[in-house]
Amino acid sequence: MVEMMKKYAESGEFVALYTDLGNTTSFIYGRILAVDDTWVAILPVTQDGVSDGLLVKLCEDVFRMDVGGEYAEKMQRLMGSNPALEDYSIDAEKIVESVLQLAKTEHGIVSVEIEDSGIDDITGFVRDSNDKTVTFDVVDSYGAPDGIAMIKASAISQIEYNGIAEKRVQRLAAQNETMLN
Repeated sequence: MVEMMKKYAESGEFVALYTDLGNTTSFIYGRILAVDDTWVAILPVTQDGVSDGLLVKLCEDVFRMDVGGEYAEKMQRLMGSNPALEDYSIDAEKIVESVLQLAKTEHGIVSVEIEDSGIDDITGFVRDSNDKTVTFDVVDSYGAPDGIAMIKASAISQIEYNGIAEKRVQRLAAQNETMLN
């Protein structure tokens, strides 16, 4: 599957990636940005044809990939001839590290899943990261500061950056900062 995802990363074609064995009708639709032997970085698109940031998942979680078909045709109509996907410059050899660094540099919100929990275990700003640990300034769903979290980098199973949910929390966090000043 990794080699097939690499092929579609190069072509820039939109794909549907299935990653939830508990719900085999659910998928992520988007363009694959980068793939290595462990991670796949996807530029997901919502059901409404709107860009949803950057999503990083474990390759081993992908059990099916679809290309083309009725859904793809519908999405192309919704997105138009030139889809407005955000463009991110990440290192295809160090996907997780470069996404965390990007989030830190741009002071953007990330949502992180730990050990395939199925939920966003941490939402916040990347304070520091290296190949062993990642430190976050955690925020709650209202964008208010909620402490500091440190995790083993190897515990990460998914990262969402600059998606619709993260942008909402980012706007709230910015308003909270303004109210405090």
